[in-house]
Amino acid sequence: MSMLILSIGVICLATLFPVGMINSVRASKLTRATMLRNNCDAMIDILPFLVHDPDVDGNVLEHNNRIYAVDPFGFVHVGGTFGPLTRYHAGYNTDTKATNLVMLPDNWDDNDGQKRGAPEVLQATWVQVPQSLNLIDVQVALSSSPTVIPCRVILLDPDGQQSWVRAITSVNLTTRRITWSAAETVPTTAKVTEVRVEIFNGKYSWMLTVRKSAYASGSAPASVDAVVFFNRPASVANEATYIATFGRGADRQPGVAGFDDDNNGTVDDASEVLWPGTDDVSTIELIWSEDLDGDGQLDNGEDANGNGQLDISPYPPQKIVPGGYVFDPDNGQWYKITQVLATDKGWADLQLDRIVVGVGKRALAPAGIVAVYSLGTK
Repeated sequence: MSMLILSIGVICLATLFPVGMINSVRASKLTRATMLRNNCDAMIDILPFLVHDPDVDGNVLEHNNRIYAVDPFGFVHVGGTFGPLTRYHAGYNTDTKATNLVMLPDNWDDNDGQKRGAPEVLQATWVQVPQSLNLIDVQVALSSSPTVIPCRVILLDPDGQQSWVRAITSVNLTTRRITWSAAETVPTTAKVTEVRVEIFNGKYSWMLTVRKSAYASGSAPASVDAVVFFNRPASVANEATYIATFGRGADRQPGVAGFDDDNNGTVDDASEVLWPGTDDVSTIELIWSEDLDGDGQLDNGEDANGNGQLDISPYPPQKIVPGGYVFDPDNGQWYKITQVLATDKGWADLQLDRIVVGVGKRALAPAGIVAVYSLGTK
C-alpha cells in the first residue's frame, strides 16, 4: 500500500516537470520579446522616419491614409510585399543593416562554451587555435547563401581586463587559422590566453505594421504594432494570404444560426454579421482551399470570396493553434487565436482574443510569432 501511494505521488510529481519546462521556455521567449519590443519602441522615437517615411524619399504625405509594413528583415530575406501590403526597408536594405536594427544585439552563440581554447600562435591578423576547437560550422556559416552568417573571434588576456573582438573573414581547417581584417590588427605582444569563437544566431526579430489615417497636411499620426518573431521562417509560404470571413462564429452563420437577429424578415443574412451578443464578434473563418469536397471544381457554397473561380492557396498554413496570430491586412489589425473551433483540410474556424475591428476579406497566419505589441500612436 505504501509503495502504491508513493508511486502515485512520484507519477504526479513527474508530470509537473514537462509543464514547468514548457512554461520556462515560454517565459524566456516573452522576456526577450519584451526587451526587443522596448528596443523597437525606443528606435522609433529616435528615428521617426521608420514609420513616417519608410521609403526614405522625403515625402511623408504619400503614406497618409494607408496600411503598410516596415520590415527590413523580410525585405532582405523574403522580398516582395507582406501579403498584399507594401513592405518597406526604411533604408536598412542589407543583411547587416537589417540585423543591427531588428534583432537583439546579444544573439551570439559559442555552443555552450565548446568553442573556446588557448591560442597556439597569435599574429596581427590571425590566430592559430588547437584541434579541439571545431571550426567546421564557422566555415559553413561564412559560406552560407544567400547571406553570410556573421562570425567573430574574441581574444582575452589572462586577467580578463582586456579583450579584442574581431569579425572573422575566413578560417582554414588545415592550418587552424582564424583570420580577420587587416584594418583591425591585434598587437602581437598581447598576452592572450583564451580564444572564443562565436556565430551570430539571430533568433528574435521584429517588424512593424502601420495604420495611417487621412490627413490634410504633413505626416498623419501612425498607429503602430510591433510583431516579434522567434526563428522567423524566411519564406513566401509563411506570408501567404488566405480568404477570410470575420464574424461567422462556430455556427458558420451570421448572427445566431437560424434566427432573424435584426428582425428584417430574413434569417442569417449579411446584415447580421457581427451582431451584438452573438458569437460572431470575435471569430474568423479562414479558408485556404475553396474545394471543400475535393472534387476539383467550384460547387455551390464553395465560392467564399465571390470571384467565380476555385481558389486554392499553394501554401497552406504551417500551424494554426491557440496562441498563434492572424492578421487582417484590409484593416491592419492583429488578432490572437484563443481557440480552434473547427477545422478541416481547407478551412478553420477560429475564436479570437478580442472583438473584430472592421470586416476584412483576407488574412495572413504567419508562424513564429511570439507576441504582437501595440506601440500606440507615433
